[in-house]
Amino acid sequence: MPASPEIRILIVDDNEQMRILLRTILEHANFFNITEAENGEAAWELLKSEPFDLVITDWNMQQMNGLKLLERIRETAQTHDIPVIMITIHTEKQFVNKAFKAGVNNYITKPFDRELVIKKIHMVFDRSSAPSSDE
Repeated sequence: MPASPEIRILIVDDNEQMRILLRTILEHANFFNITEAENGEAAWELLKSEPFDLVITDWNMQQMNGLKLLERIRETAQTHDIPVIMITIHTEKQFVNKAFKAGVNNYITKPFDRELVIKKIHMVFDRSSAPSSDE
């Protein structure tokens, strides 16, 4: 089943232009329930206080990086089942493997295009699709 337009999405990236780009991509795909955080620590505070259906996070950030955020999400009962998509410059298999071992639902490497982001979101919500990287 594809992702519903009503899903609550949290975008986590320390680069404002990247947050704007992701928000624009999501809005063009009719996802409008979007919240932004500038690092993992800010995202974690939001996750503790608000329900989200999907987290899209960068890996490299100050305060708390995306991998640490993912690990915290997975080890906390309240957030354990929230799907997480990692978007990063790390293309090396060691990073991809580390993210999947930590429980990421999907992995996108930069640069990316609009179609790939939307495809990966729908894959996360399609229970019959296995997680994958874009390599």
